[in-house]
Amino acid sequence: MVVIKRALAVLVTVSTSAALSQSVSQITPPSITSTSMNVFSSTSSPKASVSTLSKVLSSPESSLSLMSLSTVSTASTAFSSSTCKCQPSYDYIVVGAGPGGLVTADRLSEAGKNVLLLERGGPSTAQTGGTDVPPWAQGTNLTLFDIPGEFPAMFGSSGPTNWFCNDIDSMAGCLVGGGSAIDAGLYWYPADSDFANASGWPKSWTNHTPFTQMLTQRLPSSDTTSPDGLRYLEQVYNITSAVLHPNGFSNISINSNPNMKDLVFGFSDFNFQEGRRWGPVATYLQTASQRRNFRMVTHTMVTALARNGSTIVGVHTNNTALGGNGFIPVGPDARVVLSAGVFGNTRILFQSGIGPSDMIALVQNNAEAAPLLPLVSDFIDLPVGMNVQDNPSVDLVITHPSIDSYDNWADIWQSPRPADVSQYLENQSGVLAMSPPKANFWLAFESGDNITRFVQGTVRPGFNSSKGFLANANFNVSQAFTITLSLSTGAVSKGRVGLTSPTSDISVIANPWLNNADDKQAILIAVAEITRTFPLVPNLSLKTDLTLLKNLVGNPTAILGSNNWVGSCSVGQVVDENTLVKNTTNLFVVDASIIPSLTVGNPLGAIMSAAEQASSKLIAFATFHDNNVFFPIKLAGDFVIVPSGSQFTVQDWSITNGQTDPKNMPFVGQILSMQNIVSDKFSFNEGTFTFHCGRSKSGAVADFWNNNFKSSESTFGHGAGELNFAFKGTLQLQLKSSDQIVATTFQNVGFAQGQSGATNNWWFGQAGGQHRGGDQLQIFGVDGSNNPVSLIFQRGGGGNDVNEITLLQANLST
Repeated sequence: MVVIKRALAVLVTVSTSAALSQSVSQITPPSITSTSMNVFSSTSSPKASVSTLSKVLSSPESSLSLMSLSTVSTASTAFSSSTCKCQPSYDYIVVGAGPGGLVTADRLSEAGKNVLLLERGGPSTAQTGGTDVPPWAQGTNLTLFDIPGEFPAMFGSSGPTNWFCNDIDSMAGCLVGGGSAIDAGLYWYPADSDFANASGWPKSWTNHTPFTQMLTQRLPSSDTTSPDGLRYLEQVYNITSAVLHPNGFSNISINSNPNMKDLVFGFSDFNFQEGRRWGPVATYLQTASQRRNFRMVTHTMVTALARNGSTIVGVHTNNTALGGNGFIPVGPDARVVLSAGVFGNTRILFQSGIGPSDMIALVQNNAEAAPLLPLVSDFIDLPVGMNVQDNPSVDLVITHPSIDSYDNWADIWQSPRPADVSQYLENQSGVLAMSPPKANFWLAFESGDNITRFVQGTVRPGFNSSKGFLANANFNVSQAFTITLSLSTGAVSKGRVGLTSPTSDISVIANPWLNNADDKQAILIAVAEITRTFPLVPNLSLKTDLTLLKNLVGNPTAILGSNNWVGSCSVGQVVDENTLVKNTTNLFVVDASIIPSLTVGNPLGAIMSAAEQASSKLIAFATFHDNNVFFPIKLAGDFVIVPSGSQFTVQDWSITNGQTDPKNMPFVGQILSMQNIVSDKFSFNEGTFTFHCGRSKSGAVADFWNNNFKSSESTFGHGAGELNFAFKGTLQLQLKSSDQIVATTFQNVGFAQGQSGATNNWWFGQAGGQHRGGDQLQIFGVDGSNNPVSLIFQRGGGGNDVNEITLLQANLST
């Protein structure tokens, strides 16, 4: 039997010349009017010189039909239609208008990038042109996606369900807003553990705070979402308090203390405002839609990505108004960002020849998908669809005479209680301004495998008979409420999503729920902990059959699922720390699928914070620079550096993945000649070496540096944590005094660039060199006669610029 101990757990813890002809126009997108966004269409289709493209474009010179497409308006944000006879140029094509895609598209367009956002579904809220208005709200423009209290109508009642993705066996939302448009709206600011190294994140991701702050400034949470400041159906909170206090729980404001996730409870927090669902649709999409460089097209399903080796050269869609056969060319400097969710991204990658070989083999046998695959030699074997997690959860159905179950939300679509309808229609307040959850709590356990596991509790009026493990339904349902216990951070059970046949939909092919003994034990102990104090509350009656519940935990099925999917494109496994799909040059993933393990609460906040951080990385990523390191040309004793006789010969290098300019690749034997420039800061000139590449830091480059140079062999006297790039090679410096010129050579010298805040700064080292304190380094070499020489340099400090390496002393044998 697994022994689990309670833990004190406060969490602080294509080049297009190879694939597309020059007939693909690169033009500035058309301007738009103040009331509608113009839509791109084209009068000529791209030519193709690779087999993948030729299969798709049967008549390369044919004209494309001009079809109107739905896009977001810049003023009213309603959907409108128009056309433009031009071939557009996009910096980014973002696939999927869920939380990850909306945040990313907004931030990229804010940075001046030309962004096309593709969504396979249609509108949701009234702001996006949605029209699914409940019968009781006819005459308003408030859809079930706007009204928080209509959340139960999305699952199994008489409300419309046309927004479900029809090719995914999970309840995935194919509509603007994705999962954020159809969930209960629970919204937790991320805990530090959500981005911890222990949770699978690279070190460069662990400081999430600046990005979470950006998120919460745009989208603050609220635990009183009715505009009148009142909470409704609050009886369940009072009963929850009576159950939890004897168990040692403290009452807190949850989002004011995001790292406190053990033995705490509080009112549920939501992303609702003004009595309506808010989320990324009412925030990030609205600001993006005001920009001329942003376009959103709905009802457009991406089927595959055209590749020329490692480079995406086009996007295949079902929307022929976007190009011949629905093909959208991707320019030589453009990028594609997948934000189609755990299941959607998996399908697109498989059908683009990226993923496990068994999955791509099934695609090869699909008559429709196979022609879009790249050459077999270009398949990329990555664990797409692996490492998938979803919160395993169980329901405890309970009754108490004080509870109002709100008729178990049965008539919420057709006819809620008349008084509540009147109140909401008048000022968007009352019961319908809130979704069912009323209270949340957390507890944590340390198990025999020394892993701390967290359990989130969510309390709501009403119950789900299919998940309640009821022995019978012979009880007063008007007094029923539910405590849902969900295993979160620390759970090690993982599964897989994928295909079961060439023509099958993407589905769960390996169960991710409770396939680990310690996970099972943790959820059962949570049940025991919570129910232990039930007898202390008069007239409280548990209706769940614990024997049935334990049997299900022992033999888990999909009924345990919570639809909080993460991990199918996990960072570190499928994408690198810049969210670049491994072995590709311009394909990224930004959404829940990159999150490597379950978050401590519902994942919306973590997804959007991750998208904020990923957007920052994307903006910094592969913006190529001439990175100059300067050598002041001033006397050091009797000698001064002579740029015209100085050079650096590259022997090895490391550059953060995706930061290498394909048009200017470094190579072994490459000679960088020192240039003589006029200093804009000092009275003397400076010599400079230029390293051309991007500036995005990574631990991989730091590892390269640390493996080549000991801590005592660099100007700083310590190892590197993260660097943008690093070069190792032979440094040749010509030194001149009043009476002689000396050529010196130094082997195994290193130059690297790091980041400190917003500043890029240089590292200087030599294998065999000696740190001398004060950011000084002594390097050792020979002169032209093979006599030993040494030079002492200072990097930074003492008034020197962080981009300068200053010669302080020359020790020569001559």
